[in-house]
Amino acid sequence: MSRAISHIDTFQGLILALQNYWAEQGCVVLQPYDMEM
Repeated sequence: MSRAISHIDTFQGLILALQNYWAEQGCVVLQPYDMEM
């Protein structure tokens, strides 16, 4: 993941890097879906 950390400069980039890391570990990160009720 150290390679990905050097390219993180936004919050969205951080989320993407974490998703990629966990995908490499064989995991799935479920993100909440914000919907007006």
